[in-house]
Amino acid sequence: LKFSHSRSWPALFHMSDDTSAVASHGLLLSECFWYSALADLRKQFVKSWKSTWGYAAPAEAFNAWFLERLNFDQGTVWPPSAGSLGHDGETGAPSLLPLEGATSEALQTWVLLKTPYEWLTATADAQSARARLAEFVAQLKAPLPSMGWEGLPGEDVEAAVARLAFDDLADPAALRVAARAAFRPLILAALAPRLQAFSASSAALLGDARASWLELYNLQIQQSSSADSRLVAIEGRPTKTKTGAKLRVELSGALPPELEGKLPRSYEIHVARIEKLRQAFCRQSSTHGPFAAASFEARLWAMLTRYQALFGPHDEGAGWHMALTAEVFDSLEEDFGVAQELFASPLNCTLPAYCSVFEDVDRCFGSRGRFFNFCRTVLATDGGSFECNPPFEERLMRRAVHQLTSTLTECAKPASVALVLPDWPESEALAAALGASLCRGRVHICGDHHAYLNGRQHCCPAQHRLLRQREARGSFVIFLQNDLGAALWPVSEGKFERHLQAWGRGCE
Repeated sequence: LKFSHSRSWPALFHMSDDTSAVASHGLLLSECFWYSALADLRKQFVKSWKSTWGYAAPAEAFNAWFLERLNFDQGTVWPPSAGSLGHDGETGAPSLLPLEGATSEALQTWVLLKTPYEWLTATADAQSARARLAEFVAQLKAPLPSMGWEGLPGEDVEAAVARLAFDDLADPAALRVAARAAFRPLILAALAPRLQAFSASSAALLGDARASWLELYNLQIQQSSSADSRLVAIEGRPTKTKTGAKLRVELSGALPPELEGKLPRSYEIHVARIEKLRQAFCRQSSTHGPFAAASFEARLWAMLTRYQALFGPHDEGAGWHMALTAEVFDSLEEDFGVAQELFASPLNCTLPAYCSVFEDVDRCFGSRGRFFNFCRTVLATDGGSFECNPPFEERLMRRAVHQLTSTLTECAKPASVALVLPDWPESEALAAALGASLCRGRVHICGDHHAYLNGRQHCCPAQHRLLRQREARGSFVIFLQNDLGAALWPVSEGKFERHLQAWGRGCE
């Protein structure tokens, strides 16, 4: 592997021996196929959405569906190459094909946001809200051929309207929530056959992409020889920007024809994050699988490529990669003993220990595996104090809350979780967390205190690192604890106030 740096530049990487070069080549080539396969799947999904629903897919719909597969299924849902199957073998997890016949709740959520019509928009006064509701009701009854909508039976719609207690819904926001609750089951029932068919066709797209790219990868491996083992290399270059030092990590050398032009070859990453990753890499005692000897720089490029594939060509998935500020984590560590993050990645973690969705490329940087597997095994047995900030996708949050409450209840050791959820009035996940018997208290974050770190904090300009969300509804930090956890890390009004102030310091 090649690496060039200036004399003043710290030698973060070491030159690789022959064994490492071969392993690094295999890892990099596998990840190139992984990226290309996922990019191809994304394009096919977007095309299928447009033909099925009559409008362009929402920017985050693909990621919601794909993350659903990654988080909820056991084993490796998406190994487009034999190499990916191999280095996921570090966990010994079996590969699973998409489930047959199941309707994806993630797809259901995103389809119902706009099909057949967008939900009632926010209005400032009750009179306007009721006028908008009347318009919405009329639309529901009428066919809309462009979206394949046949209209709802008038008597069903009127029965739902009759159940709305208008006298108790003077607040426009309350009327909107009540209307969603009244009409959503009717719309969902009408769309159920198409949703099930679309879920099945999406699963088939995944299987087709997996099979076609696996065939290409295997063909490439068969045609390679030992002399080809260093065609793919990494070159690291320091760059100076107005917002600080970065390192450019670049893939060089020849790629198979079917991969050329299909993936980014270089990434820029802040030096501070590089150093944190290097330290995490050095702390790992050993790695397993066919790419165990791969170098730090090869694993770095592979991990960056994996997350770029997830973010998408326009970074539409980066919003689900936002994180809490260091000041907030300081508060959680000091007052509640938090020692691990339950939803993070090598690129946005603050604490040394964390769970992440891509265990195969993340474990060498400190990941302890996927959230659901970790909860069912380590957390359930050993307990501990954790921070949990899941992607703000309703079904994922609902499943996470259920997993946390059941795990904390079963755990025989002190266990505590600081759970971060958005303040969405209609969120079932939020209602379940706040209503849980394990809920020991909550802190509402809003206004000037409400800010998160950019999902691309590892590479974005300094002025974009903090995303202030003063106008948003806010977020809740909910403290879930079993009895032993509540005794070891007790909550108090003083701690809650300090935690709120920590969010404010993070905005400065």
